Amino acid sequence: MLYTTRKYIVLILLVNLFISLFICKNVSYTQSTSDKFSEYNSTPTITWEVKNDVELYLLAFNENKAYVGKDTKFTIKDELKPGTYKYEIYYKHKNGSKSISKPFYITIKKLNPTKFINTTEQFDTDKPTIKWENNTGAEYYVLELNGKEIYKGKQNDYTFDKQINNGKYKIKLITINPYQKAETSSEIDILKKEIANTKTTPKIPEKNKNISELNKSKKNDNTKTSNSTNKEFNLYDYLLDTDTYPYRLWSYGAVGTGLVCLTLGIVFQVQSRSLMQESQDLYIEYLNLPYGSSYDTFRSKYTASVDKESDAKSKETLSTLFYSISIAGFASGAILFFYYEGMFSDLFPSIFGANTSSPPISFGINPDGSAIVMCQFRY
Repeated sequence: MLYTTRKYIVLILLVNLFISLFICKNVSYTQSTSDKFSEYNSTPTITWEVKNDVELYLLAFNENKAYVGKDTKFTIKDELKPGTYKYEIYYKHKNGSKSISKPFYITIKKLNPTKFINTTEQFDTDKPTIKWENNTGAEYYVLELNGKEIYKGKQNDYTFDKQINNGKYKIKLITINPYQKAETSSEIDILKKEIANTKTTPKIPEKNKNISELNKSKKNDNTKTSNSTNKEFNLYDYLLDTDTYPYRLWSYGAVGTGLVCLTLGIVFQVQSRSLMQESQDLYIEYLNLPYGSSYDTFRSKYTASVDKESDAKSKETLSTLFYSISIAGFASGAILFFYYEGMFSDLFPSIFGANTSSPPISFGINPDGSAIVMCQFRY
């Protein structure tokens, strides 16, 4: 009798071991922890156990439906704020039954700024050492001096390798990990002992002074000349001169039509995508209706999904139409403008005929050796 009892116990244990190894392939309900900084990931990936008899999984994240499908993992798309979040898995089995997992929790941490240790001191050396606290959420640090990066690494201190003069300097410490970064700003005061400077500044000879004053006067003359040249042509007034060149009204009208149609195309495309998403949600609700629901309930869900999909396709067709009109408007406006401005003749004289006027772009050299580029417009 005792031998028979032991025999059954061993048999039961072997059966349970077989089931756990080959039938129930379980993956833990957990936030993906591919590295030690995963708790700072505001868009985590959630995985759950695989069940062979399950037809559909539903992830309820923070009391809201986040995912419905056959995959056993889901990545949060919208960034989460620091805090603790609850999620559960609902199962729809192949035999029609439903079940739910126990609640699980994930925690998103915020990367706090790292505090400086000795920036309140007054340094009497031109190569000071800046120290800061250890931050467990940091993969590395970046130290900036007056907006320029001077250090990047994992140590908690930095000694200047170049001498810096007396004065106050702004410093910034940036704490970084693969998912977040935090900044800390402070100021350091350098007050080292000065060595008396016995060197005297040589006086500038009179001849050199005259030469420098002459150079200054030349610069002022060049500045005045350039300002007067700029005033001769005003691009804004040139483009708005529709009385002399009435064809520009047609060009601008075509471009304006293109802009309006582009806006309408974007609006209809957004509406189409929204309707398509609503259609998919209704279809999922239709698939998840419990057995025994009335025929009218099934039909209403399915009909609503089909109607939404039809409206989405209509919006998509309108969007494509307006996009096509906008492209035509932009193209025709550009062709009108360039053709009547004579730019095609300048670029392709063999096709549109040579432009007998002076070339639109010319080059020259000033007496002082500098180059000049001149652009000519019809006005």
